[in-house]
Amino acid sequence: MPNGTLGKKANIAITIPKESVGAYIELLANDMYKKQREFLINKDSNIELLSVIDGLRIFELR
Repeated sequence: MPNGTLGKKANIAITIPKESVGAYIELLANDMYKKQREFLINKDSNIELLSVIDGLRIFELR
């Protein structure tokens, strides 16, 4: 996983199906936050916890 957490180890990953509606907003972020790999999803979206590996919680958007 690319490091995009301001020098810290990532603790959450969310897989997003290709057909999902949302917006990749890294390019709109303040320079300090440019590498956070942010994808904006609907507030009513459902996510499911798939697994936890070495403290990394892996979710999937439903």
